[in-house]
Amino acid sequence: MISSHSEAQGVGSVKSKAAFVLLLILSFVSAAALTFINSAYLEDNYLYSNDAPTVILPILAFVIAFIALVGMLSVNKKSYSTSSLPEKGISSMYVVSLMLVAVYLVIFVMYVLYGAFDIGYGAPIKNNADLLEKLEMATLCYQIMIVLTPIAPIYFVLAGLKKKINAFFGSLTLLWVLAYILRLYFDVTDWVMSPRKLSMICATCFAALFILYEVRFAFSRGNARKYFFVCALTASFEFSAGLAGVVSSIIGVYPSSFEIPYYMAALMIGVYAFIRLYSLAFASVKTEDPEEIEETEDNEGSNEAEEAVGSEGSES
Repeated sequence: MISSHSEAQGVGSVKSKAAFVLLLILSFVSAAALTFINSAYLEDNYLYSNDAPTVILPILAFVIAFIALVGMLSVNKKSYSTSSLPEKGISSMYVVSLMLVAVYLVIFVMYVLYGAFDIGYGAPIKNNADLLEKLEMATLCYQIMIVLTPIAPIYFVLAGLKKKINAFFGSLTLLWVLAYILRLYFDVTDWVMSPRKLSMICATCFAALFILYEVRFAFSRGNARKYFFVCALTASFEFSAGLAGVVSSIIGVYPSSFEIPYYMAALMIGVYAFIRLYSLAFASVKTEDPEEIEETEDNEGSNEAEEAVGSEGSES
């Protein structure tokens, strides 16, 4: 049987491609809006000034979710494999994975040199018994994170090298992400309704869901349509929250620079998710040449005829 194939044929729809472009644009808009809003943060106060247009963030979130939903509905999941993902942009993914390794190593060294209680949003933590007691749960999350920090980026490296999803290392990365969510939640050094805190918690929750849906492909249980939706939300929220965090820390909007590596990790995970989203929106599959299909069918037909003649001869 002839098994050669013709050139790749695109399976990504116009809507999914448009969704990718719009989500990328909205991510930059969301990052700019979040940076501007956080510039209205009042020093030594856990509130924002009245002129901070915080309502723009949920509006942007709903728009991003709507575009992600439209893109998801345009995906024909039967055109995608349930055990592997499209490989477009795999070289870019490898570069991003190496950057994640560097970021996680910086987080590990930073923890060893400064400890958990020197990392926060700038509130006076040292020699503050009340804060130390309240941060006890956050410290436990830090301890879990520090054990997993050198291991967490291995998952992304393997995805860039082997082009396959590794369930074991993916699970360890997922645990790191979950510990980071809890650490953000129990960190009392920032206002509980702070947009910068909420944006990172929401983005990291989507990152956990993203890794979970990606690991499903390792068990041949992947669903390209649902994965597209989760991937779109993760890419947009992680990218915008991470970029806003990096820029705000550099220009002095955020009082502490210890959070920069965490924002960098969020930004790189967002870029990784955007590469996955791109590979889905602009995916291609191999299709057999029509002439070769016809030739193959003729050969199969002649073989069936010969088998039928042989069986009649044996019966007689």
